[in-house]
Amino acid sequence: MKGLKEHIIRWMPVLIGLLVLTSCQKDEALPMTSGLQGQRLGMVLRVPSNAPAEGYEEGDTYENYLDMSADRYRIYFFDKDDNTLIARFETAEVVPVKGKDFVDYTLLGKVPDELVNHSDFKIVILANWPKYGDDEIEEGTTTITDICNAGWAQFNCPTDFSLGQDNLIPFYGVHTYKGVTFKPDVATLLNEPITLLRAMAKVEVILETDNYFNLAFDWVRMNRYNKTGYCAPVADSEDDYDHNGVWTDDYAGSLHLVEGSGTGTDLPFLKVGREEGAANDTGDKTITEKWIAYLN
Repeated sequence: MKGLKEHIIRWMPVLIGLLVLTSCQKDEALPMTSGLQGQRLGMVLRVPSNAPAEGYEEGDTYENYLDMSADRYRIYFFDKDDNTLIARFETAEVVPVKGKDFVDYTLLGKVPDELVNHSDFKIVILANWPKYGDDEIEEGTTTITDICNAGWAQFNCPTDFSLGQDNLIPFYGVHTYKGVTFKPDVATLLNEPITLLRAMAKVEVILETDNYFNLAFDWVRMNRYNKTGYCAPVADSEDDYDHNGVWTDDYAGSLHLVEGSGTGTDLPFLKVGREEGAANDTGDKTITEKWIAYLN
């Protein structure tokens, strides 16, 4: 570091805002998919670009990004009472619509036969996971907790914090639905939101200086960190982590650590900006330098 003075440095761990997926309202129509017969199910996943509540930070582009290509997400239905798998939702079509400060992904598909007689159930969404254990999941046996604790639900801590199409943050979400009725040739719309959690916390280190001192970091590194983590907390209900957007209460109540994951050292942060701002009380222009990392 160059000429570092501790009293003008702020270390700011930044909590990442929750990503809310909002379904269609009851009076909205879903686009029709040719060849899709019987009971149909539609969900609209709304990915906002603005922070949903005070205290949360707006996510940058790839911090909010869901890869909705065919093999990069999973949607499952589970029994409300014993949390065992009912069926997987096979999406027939995904229709993205970009708004001013959000992107809506309309997911259309057929209601699984195994789900038709269930009016109460849970939906679990996995997105951006490095792999999925399709061969290890069994209807009527696999539970939500089994998925959260699975070996294939683990990921390696990234050493490159430049997010992109091939370097995404895993997401997990669960929500309970009650009193749902499926009717032949009618699209069922789920009108309650599902809140997704990112698997990693964003950490920011911010240096505030001015053009008189003109201080700067040569580098920022994390000396000890978990080398592997889980893509999901141990959460089989939205009540385990979603508390209506209250900043002090949201997020999982306990860490979900990989046993024997190992501890890494000397993890370099990514410098994302150095900007000059308005003049301070002495007439010198303020300078803000920011470094970030994503940690599990």
